[in-house]
Amino acid sequence: MFNLLLNENMKIYRRWRTWIMSAILILLMAFSFVITYGFVGIDEATDWRAQSEERVMQLKSSLAEATNPNSEQMMDAESLKVMQNELKLEQHRLEKDIAPTNYTLWGEVLRMSAFVSLVIIFVVIIAADSVASEFSAGTIKLLLLQPASRSKILLAKYLSVFLFALFMVLLVMATALIGGSIVHGIGGLGDTYLSLTASGEFIERNMLLHTLITYGLQCVSLVFVATIAFLISTVFRSSVMAISIAIVIQFLAPVATIFVLQYDWAKFILFVHMDLTQYLNGTPLIKGIDMPFAVSVLAAYFIVLNGITWLLFNRRDVA
Repeated sequence: MFNLLLNENMKIYRRWRTWIMSAILILLMAFSFVITYGFVGIDEATDWRAQSEERVMQLKSSLAEATNPNSEQMMDAESLKVMQNELKLEQHRLEKDIAPTNYTLWGEVLRMSAFVSLVIIFVVIIAADSVASEFSAGTIKLLLLQPASRSKILLAKYLSVFLFALFMVLLVMATALIGGSIVHGIGGLGDTYLSLTASGEFIERNMLLHTLITYGLQCVSLVFVATIAFLISTVFRSSVMAISIAIVIQFLAPVATIFVLQYDWAKFILFVHMDLTQYLNGTPLIKGIDMPFAVSVLAAYFIVLNGITWLLFNRRDVA
């Protein structure tokens, strides 16, 4: 098994496209740092309490104006709630003496977690090509002549895809750490992350822990999109089709699910739960759904998708 996994990893890392994708990722992240701090500047709060107190006064004034029946600047209920929550957050920050973490080392690492979406595209390319390329090149016959079973061969390919995914996610974190330490210096391990859920509950969590949890939950979407690409690659033996369908699912499926959220059966749809950060922030798409239920649904889909892939790969004849 180890030799099979080593062989699959060699196929991935010996190709120029792997390192080109890595370079593109690093360059785009570097460009993000340049745009944020090269042109806008570092907006670090030297006296965050003074800024927070000023913001509280502004919010109180705006709320008083918005709730005044004689005011011409009336707000809708949703905008009013957002402003009220922001006021509660700032007041709680002052009361508990919790400094903002936006412009800190770990704040930058957290911000750069958005690049996991780009990693998903790169991983999809690898996953889609993993099985399909063997059939298109005719090397699948040589691969199946090995003493290893088809199940082991498929598992080696599957694991190699996610080892590549892990490499790319770690590359995002490493680049963010280097860029953040250049701008903000090293430190902040004891910083506290503070946020307010839609239900009005405060979340206080160690910033490092919150950052790691956020990256981990974002990788759930990565796993499922790559698994779908792997399945399509196995079924249709076409990397182009697998890449196209997987990318469409990644960007359009979450939008499409919005139109079915009104139905009870929507809670069983895979794409409703792929973004687990909604449960971390207390803002689920469907009210009443919690993390354990979402994980159960995801686990069921994970078993089914991989079961179909395994069944088709093991039973399909190779001409």
